[in-house]
Amino acid sequence: ASMLAMRYADVLYGQARTLSLQAEGKADKERAKALMKAATKLRTASGNKNLLKLLAPFTPHITEELWQLCGFEGSVHAQDWPEVDKSALVVDEIELPVQINGKVRDRLTVAVDIDKDALQEQVLALPHIKEFIGDKKVVKFIVVPKKIINIVIK
Repeated sequence: ASMLAMRYADVLYGQARTLSLQAEGKADKERAKALMKAATKLRTASGNKNLLKLLAPFTPHITEELWQLCGFEGSVHAQDWPEVDKSALVVDEIELPVQINGKVRDRLTVAVDIDKDALQEQVLALPHIKEFIGDKKVVKFIVVPKKIINIVIK
């Protein structure tokens, strides 16, 4: 699938899953945050349709009005809830911040399942990181899996 389609699927299905779980009693603040995230990323006709479906249980009157204004058929409340496609949520690459002595100096996109040695090799090969390290010694190379890379130099 294209990168745009994957991003769309990530936003739509991720937010549908979040809202489905949160509808079971979680805070309105969390639902609002999830909806705002979806609203900023789903800027297409089909995105609007699905966004209105997600909003409908929480803001029924305005979503019905918007549904009609957009020219969609029937009532938004008669539509099926967007199904979560778990395969669209599978992430195979992540972006990791690279810190040197506690300050973020670069970012690196790597495979999720990369081992520490390969990761260290890629990080130390980055031109920006080489520039910061210079002739200093790498004291520690700390990897918090799927979160951050921290290099301590002296």
